[in-house]
Amino acid sequence: MLHASGTDVLDDQGARVALRGVNLGGWLLVESWIPGIGETNLDCSDWNDALVAECTRLGCKRTMQVGVPLAYLQHFVVQKPCSEVARFLRDWTTTNAFAGEGEAITRFWQWYDATPNVTSEQDLWRAASERFGWERSQALRRSYRERWIDESDFARVHDLGLNMVRLPFWYDWLESDDAAGARFRPEGWRLLHQILEWARTHRLYVLLDMHGAPGGQNNETHSGTSNGNRLWNDERCIAKTARLWQAVASYVADDPHVAGFDLLNEPLSIYDEGKHAHVLAAIYDAIRAVDGHHIVMSEDGYLPLFLVPSPVEMGWENYMFSMHFYGDGATADERVAGLVEKLASAADELGRRFPGPLLLGEFSTYAPDPESIEGMRRFFALLGDHGIHWSPWTYKQWDANSIWGLYHATPPFERLDLSTVTEEEAAAWVEDLGTDRFETHPAFEAAYREGATRPVRPLSLEFE
Repeated sequence: MLHASGTDVLDDQGARVALRGVNLGGWLLVESWIPGIGETNLDCSDWNDALVAECTRLGCKRTMQVGVPLAYLQHFVVQKPCSEVARFLRDWTTTNAFAGEGEAITRFWQWYDATPNVTSEQDLWRAASERFGWERSQALRRSYRERWIDESDFARVHDLGLNMVRLPFWYDWLESDDAAGARFRPEGWRLLHQILEWARTHRLYVLLDMHGAPGGQNNETHSGTSNGNRLWNDERCIAKTARLWQAVASYVADDPHVAGFDLLNEPLSIYDEGKHAHVLAAIYDAIRAVDGHHIVMSEDGYLPLFLVPSPVEMGWENYMFSMHFYGDGATADERVAGLVEKLASAADELGRRFPGPLLLGEFSTYAPDPESIEGMRRFFALLGDHGIHWSPWTYKQWDANSIWGLYHATPPFERLDLSTVTEEEAAAWVEDLGTDRFETHPAFEAAYREGATRPVRPLSLEFE
């Protein structure tokens, strides 16, 4: 059983442990771009290209060039979820179309409504249900869970020299909402049990990460829904989140292969520290009522640290803190400089208000070019030398032109278009998702292996 002591993670013999792992993204919370489900990906972050391109074809380019940046403001500044941003964009372009583009705007929204907007997991199974019926969509869901990750992947992670998997999950994996109210999903709990067995067999820790909470803890579709960021203002969602975490903590309370609980992935509490602290306290108290052993973890959610509730100020014990980093830069030097700047600029605040072990829970350099691979190799070295735990995003992805995934599909396959595919074609496509169908970028794999072998060091946030 691991525990946090000062800025160290220690095992039950008191030895310092460096958690070095990888995210099993796209498995227990499906993001359409990771496995390649959905012909188009009209997530808010992709609108600038997809929507302007379609309006260019239809003849409403000028209207969309103005409307999309305004929609971005709704998403990133006002923190509206994608569904509300889409409504804003529809209303704005309909009433403010440039001269001669009104009919094209009408045709654009007809195209948009007919396009399978499969970006969140909720979108995915809704689209599958409309296409094949509810029972068959659920069978497809179970098949996907069985194929995307299985025991062989835990063996592969161990073979890389890593000792942890971060397990992003949507609450709906374990507890559903239906007309009769919330109910546990037995198949989800059976799979959780199986995951812990695989971790035990292959000597891995599991970091449980609620990537999508009831109501959504951010406005992004990777919270499981396109209508998120409702957690902070809905006491029912808060209670449901705390209750589910308590059930998970009770289930794994004595399991030493659970590294800990990452309470909320990338929480964006609309810049309200009071609401943020209220939610975190409800979850923490629920967990500690049944489990005093496991590490609990909070995240910065890309917010300035002075806006993030401090675990020590809330009276937490046995805790860690996590940050994510997706920086830009054409060269490895530029990427590494960006990471150093993020960590160095946060060092004082981390030391005062978050004085525990630190995890870089998500990061990537995106592309399979030599500079990107060298950037990742140097990230691993930097983090190891400074005693920072790490888990890049992500373990596998279908697109070979990206290092979002350590593993990528080979030979490449086409995205799954749920608007045209037959049930048999969808089932065959899902059956082909096993990692034996994928391969690594050799140099990227070598970077992982090298990073995993670096000496275990104490946390240091002093950079030259």
